[in-house]
Amino acid sequence: MSNEWVNLHDGIKTTNIILSNDLVKDITDKITLDASNSVRVSDVNSDATSSETYSPGLWKDTCYDDLFNIIDAKVNQDNTLKRYSSWVMKYTNNQKTNVHAHTAFDMVAIYYISAPKGSGVLYFSELNIEIKPSTGLLVVHDAKLRHGVRINTIEGIERYCAVLNYRYI
Repeated sequence: MSNEWVNLHDGIKTTNIILSNDLVKDITDKITLDASNSVRVSDVNSDATSSETYSPGLWKDTCYDDLFNIIDAKVNQDNTLKRYSSWVMKYTNNQKTNVHAHTAFDMVAIYYISAPKGSGVLYFSELNIEIKPSTGLLVVHDAKLRHGVRINTIEGIERYCAVLNYRYI
């Protein structure tokens, strides 16, 4: 794992967490299975997003805890944050997330489990900043920053990410 953080803007930083190919496949297979077998996985309110989403943090499911704990270890190295919610998402074809903020929290972490070339870009609308996702990229930003996800640019893309919301302790 890289210990280097890159500051893109006040309140936005990135680094990488490299997982083994086997672990990435394991996680993405599990998300796909969850998406096909769970009533709770569907198109979310079109005002927010049109991605498939599965939110284990909301339903007390622990199947992604190993992944979330790896992300926590990187994001919360100084033990000043507490994770309050976490979930995984799968974006395909023309899916996107409209501009929004996580105003009930202090920090947001977005980890790209698998993000092939052409995956929808993360953008911060008021800052004119775009971040091209790539597998292993971790983006941490101030939760009050308004952001969204653009549509995948290549048909058939499957982009998987984990999102974690934190508050300062």
